[in-house]
Amino acid sequence: MASLAVVGQPVDPTVCDPVHLASIQAHYGVNLADMDPDLMKHLVDGSKRAGNDAFKSKGYKEAIKMYSQAIAGAPQDHTLYTNRAAAYLALGLYEEAAWDGRKAATLVPDWPKAYYRLGCALLGLSQWGEAARVLQQGLHLDPCNTDMAAKQAHAAQREYAEVAARGAQADTERRGIVAQMRAARRKDAQQGMLNQFKQSMVGPEWEVEDLEWRPTFLPTMRLKPVQAEKVLADPKNRMLASYLTSLADLAHPKQALRILEDLPRLQAFQQGISAALDQQPPDAHVLVLGAGGGLLSLLAAQAGAGRVTSVERSRMLFRMAKQCLEANTTGRNAESAQKVHLLDRRLQAVGVQGEALPPDVMLALNLRQQQQGTAGATGRAAVQSDTTAKDIEELASLLPARASVLVTDLLDHSVLGAGLLPALDYAAQRLLVPGALVVPQQVQVFGVLLELRVGEVSGFDLSAMNTYWWHPGAERLDLSRMPHRRLSAPFPLHTLDLQARLASCQRQCQDQDSSGSSSSSSADTHGDRAAATAVWEYDATLEVPVTASGRWNAVAFWFQVHSGAAGANAVVGSWGGGDLSRSSANHPPEDTLAARGVMEVSAEAPLVAASWDPAVQYIDSQEVTAGSAVKLHVRQDTGQYVFTTQPPQCRPRHALVPRWHFDMVLDSERNSAYDAAITGAVRRKRAAGCTDILALDVGAGTGLLSMMAARAGADAVYGAEITQHMCDVGEEACIMNGYFSRITMLDRDVRRLDVFRKPDGTPPDLPRRADLLVYEVFDAGCIGEGVLHLLTAAQAKLVSMDATMVPLSATVFCQPIQMRVDSVLGFDCSQANRWRWRPDYEGIELGACRQKWIALGEPLEAFHFDFRRAAAHMKPDEVQLDLRFTTSGVFNAVAMWFELQLDEETSLSTNPYEDKGLTWQQAVQWLEEVEVQQGQHLQLTARHDTYSISYSLPDTLSETGQAAEVQQAARQLASASICTDGQLMDTAMAGVRAKDDGPSASHPCRTSVPLMDPAWKAAYDRLGQFNGELAKACVQNPLEYRATAEAAVQFASRPHDLGVDVQQAVEFCSKIKASRRQLYCSLTVAAASAALSKAARAARSDERQEVMQRIESAYDGYAASYDELDGGIAAAQLGFPALRQQLLSVAHGSVLETAVGTGLNLPFYDTGAVTSLTAIDLSRGMLDQAGQRAARLGLANTVQLVQGDVERLQQLFDGRTFDTVVDTFSLCVFPYPAAAIRSMAACLRPGGTLLLLEHSRSDFALLGAYQDLTAQAVAATSKGCRWNDNVSQLVEATGLRIQQSKRHVGGLIVSIVAVKPI
Repeated sequence: MASLAVVGQPVDPTVCDPVHLASIQAHYGVNLADMDPDLMKHLVDGSKRAGNDAFKSKGYKEAIKMYSQAIAGAPQDHTLYTNRAAAYLALGLYEEAAWDGRKAATLVPDWPKAYYRLGCALLGLSQWGEAARVLQQGLHLDPCNTDMAAKQAHAAQREYAEVAARGAQADTERRGIVAQMRAARRKDAQQGMLNQFKQSMVGPEWEVEDLEWRPTFLPTMRLKPVQAEKVLADPKNRMLASYLTSLADLAHPKQALRILEDLPRLQAFQQGISAALDQQPPDAHVLVLGAGGGLLSLLAAQAGAGRVTSVERSRMLFRMAKQCLEANTTGRNAESAQKVHLLDRRLQAVGVQGEALPPDVMLALNLRQQQQGTAGATGRAAVQSDTTAKDIEELASLLPARASVLVTDLLDHSVLGAGLLPALDYAAQRLLVPGALVVPQQVQVFGVLLELRVGEVSGFDLSAMNTYWWHPGAERLDLSRMPHRRLSAPFPLHTLDLQARLASCQRQCQDQDSSGSSSSSSADTHGDRAAATAVWEYDATLEVPVTASGRWNAVAFWFQVHSGAAGANAVVGSWGGGDLSRSSANHPPEDTLAARGVMEVSAEAPLVAASWDPAVQYIDSQEVTAGSAVKLHVRQDTGQYVFTTQPPQCRPRHALVPRWHFDMVLDSERNSAYDAAITGAVRRKRAAGCTDILALDVGAGTGLLSMMAARAGADAVYGAEITQHMCDVGEEACIMNGYFSRITMLDRDVRRLDVFRKPDGTPPDLPRRADLLVYEVFDAGCIGEGVLHLLTAAQAKLVSMDATMVPLSATVFCQPIQMRVDSVLGFDCSQANRWRWRPDYEGIELGACRQKWIALGEPLEAFHFDFRRAAAHMKPDEVQLDLRFTTSGVFNAVAMWFELQLDEETSLSTNPYEDKGLTWQQAVQWLEEVEVQQGQHLQLTARHDTYSISYSLPDTLSETGQAAEVQQAARQLASASICTDGQLMDTAMAGVRAKDDGPSASHPCRTSVPLMDPAWKAAYDRLGQFNGELAKACVQNPLEYRATAEAAVQFASRPHDLGVDVQQAVEFCSKIKASRRQLYCSLTVAAASAALSKAARAARSDERQEVMQRIESAYDGYAASYDELDGGIAAAQLGFPALRQQLLSVAHGSVLETAVGTGLNLPFYDTGAVTSLTAIDLSRGMLDQAGQRAARLGLANTVQLVQGDVERLQQLFDGRTFDTVVDTFSLCVFPYPAAAIRSMAACLRPGGTLLLLEHSRSDFALLGAYQDLTAQAVAATSKGCRWNDNVSQLVEATGLRIQQSKRHVGGLIVSIVAVKPI
């Protein structure tokens, strides 16, 4: 074998190189090329046979020698190379064997043995990936070679393991970087906070480390009962409980509206009620708990009940039910309505005449007697003896007799969250006769194992989000919209036999009575929530077969309600996604169902109630394999189902990402459109000659768009994300995808970012202005997340003049629609529509509920926002739209959607008539109902305040029938929030019950349904004020946040123990854990948040106006003596006149001078170069002095003097631009210098010149430090002058190019000539 090579030629290690071969031939005096071919063949064959014999006798070295001799004579014989490769393999010389294998495959590419030998050599070299590919080539040529197939499988397996190991190592290293980056950002935030305290010379009552505290939620917290008395002894906890109850009271009516729209649910109850009453004597007494907006009570009365007693669980639900009943007191339903007795009481304040008083009444009477000093008589007998009938009537509602039928619809998505079982137990003991029937009779609960995870999205690994995908309770989740994988077949979990439970409760009461215990004592025991939940009513471990491999991290569960009637509509379910029909291959065996107490499943799938959804409980993620089984521990108490695994969940949860973030990243349509637009934008920037592309991603969130920009070719990307948790997620995702060196995540509001060094020495956030601006900060109403404000700030400070933006613009469309309930199962429920109203629009997936709304007219364009000119949209605007109705109906809502123009070719729409992704819903704003006819017109006002879009109807609309003046008075009362308890509104609306005359033939008319319920509006406003105070306290003081967050976690873990609404408790906990920084917005309901935000903006505007007024007043006072102070001998000695003249010699064309003062610059303008001169000043006194100077110089008719604010130049001159803008010695006294220079730059035409002569921080280090030290003192004694501003950085931050910068007077004065890019 050769060791030499000819320079410049590749070496073939399988044969003797030409130089070595020539030396051998010279030594022996032979030339192989001259040998007889037959002799050469004889020698080759002999060497080959000798090699084969040596190989068989395991003389591998001799075999290699012989094969090499043969190759010297026949270098093209491929069999010799594979034979020698086998000998090399036997000696473990894998590299030499690989050479021969490659040579053989090169000589004969379709010979399987060559690939086999090469593959074996590569296996010996541990080159698993290449070995697997080579052996696969061999198998393609020889598919039946089992030995080769085994080796290929082994190589592939080892390659997979090696790749996984390398990936795990890389992930570990990257997670280390993530932790370091996260710690660095936290440290920067703490340092920034410390700097603020040092500058303000005020220290907080808390430590900076308190800002980093986050609440911890442990899954085991749901398993441990909470002692309500102990928790609620804390005043703050009592306040929070009251707050959550108030939130629930406001939310319940809107939830009840979904029931009124859910016919399958109502029809199942209707059949169950009829079946129960068929088994009772005529005129039976029915007790209804959870009346569904009053409709279940009317259905019971219609079915033949003699008396119906209805109890609601909140005050607003009582009002809703009362309005529904009153609407049916006339006409064919009058008889049914008269049978219904609606009680304005909590259930625990309802009893039966002649029996023990209800527990709430007993507690109230005890408390009243204690306050009156008569608590010495203890015991219930003493209390009752001292109680007057008036007291009882005031505190209790006593039924004339017990009821024989109970109807309850206290079911939510989690089955028990609405208080079904405690209500049933109370009614069984105190309000129902023995043997009473209950509707529904049974609730069956089913489950399925799920994988709910984010994996690869648009080619990026976003699994970092999964850490934040959880929920403190059972989350209501529409699985038809959320991508998921089922890892098991649906299986039965549990059955709640309500009829059997009712009978059992009554037997227990009878046993207690016979043993001497009172029913009231029993009731009190059940009233103790902690005691009631201390024991699990159901506790079982199920073995669930796994049907698909994956990462199991969730259990979805749903239920079927059996109303007790026979028929196709008697069973209704909360989810249609679980196939439980008899024909399903996944249906569990019949004996399994019977063992768990599950009724036989009907052959037909039950109807699905749209007002329910499946519930999902998250668990710690674990790998499962198809064909295996997992153990699921199921527990149930009076208020919840809890699932645990083996091993049990123990992972603490500190932060939670709002669900809409997952909708965004899982929206493939949105992602594809943005990816295409960003890629095109980067390509165009490259084509335009931009060699170093800097991209800025506003509202970066998960970092997905930032990674798209980096993948498209951006050299550096900065992502700005205000939410700390999302910034953590985005940073981790970028690092784990290998973009650590190119993407920087900034945990800040983009409005607080800069490209120049801060006064406290903090380095700039961005190294320079960005070339590409990417953003996705849109809500259902387009501008609700402040996109206009964010873009205005970014364009002013952070992006270059010629930056490319994605998206470019948005067009907002609106359409009049009817979305309401009217007649439901023959009853008038139209009055329930007032409970839809909210002060702001709400997001609704209109495309998914097309059957619930009617389009009454064609879509109209409301607004068009050109984001390249975001500042132009930064003032409120309104337009008048002419609605032409193409369909008759009741106009009560405006549907709104938008279309984003990402670039010239790509758009993204939220149109409900088109297929769209998960990200955005449509926005719906509720209006006062107007009855319209086809062909009628109506003026609709659309307006935006830069934060939100709203719509309003004209005030001149007429009322239906005779109710005009009554309705108008009612609206005035509601808008003024006078009728806080709703009584005045009810009185006013009594006059509206008269029969309507119908709409006018030519004009739309209002219906009798008011826009809102005034009592709800008053409660909403009060709660909004409290929301603001709570949010402010939590945001400003981390100790207050900590106390609130700890209580929120406790309430969300066991809400039923503490007597609070489950949904509100878990939602509040989710918001608390989402982000403390954004808690202010998340706590408040939509309108209160918007109102508070507007109030804050107004406060800032008022503060600025106050500052400007002080400046104006001060300079009015300085005007007469200003020239002596600033333009006198001292100024001349410093050379200021010469500096002014030198600078102003550059001025040309149309000139604007800001802060002209007394006109000290007027003598230095070249009248030949200047075509027009406009001068502004905030002070009228200064302008008067300037006018006098202009008159003395003969310029009175040349100079136009205008009083105005330098920050409002565009508004002041209505968009006019100038060739030159001049400012001298004024920038230092402007309260907001950066805004002032941005305003000046905006008034320059492209190519225009900015001339500045200003105080500036010296470039001499010692003098600059002295300026910093004395800045506050100088400002206090020199009319507010800040003499240490870095003027050059301020100018560069606007995107202007500085052509000339000179320093004077030791660097304390700077003259700058800057040009606006064309």
